[in-house]
Amino acid sequence: MVLRSRHLDITERAIQWPDAVGLGVFAASGTQLALEAGSSPLIATFMGVITATVGGMLRDILVNKIPWVVASYQHYAIIAFVGGWLVWGLQQLGMASVVAVAIGAVVIALWRILAIAFNWQLPNWRRDDPTEAIPVVSD
Repeated sequence: MVLRSRHLDITERAIQWPDAVGLGVFAASGTQLALEAGSSPLIATFMGVITATVGGMLRDILVNKIPWVVASYQHYAIIAFVGGWLVWGLQQLGMASVVAVAIGAVVIALWRILAIAFNWQLPNWRRDDPTEAIPVVSD
């Protein structure tokens, strides 16, 4: 049993690195496709986030788990969102769309890899989290 749980842990950690690359590629290319279709920068950026994150959310829902993207407090969707704006901004500065998407994908992937390596997390606002003290007010 110990070997099995360690194997799953290693596999889960090992998949995060290629997932970071996938996040970059899908967020940047999803944003670009929406821009080419005539969407506004905000809508295009949201489309990039959706392209990069919804597949994993559907996977988790189908196996009856809370989606990891929502429950992990990891920097994930926010990275895709900022990366989408980067793709649009580089194009506004006159950069070719192919180069902007490539740079956006690399920046997103590197940011995600750094977030994994340094365990960057968003603030935890869950009330049922035992690690976060909630002051009790009594009369």
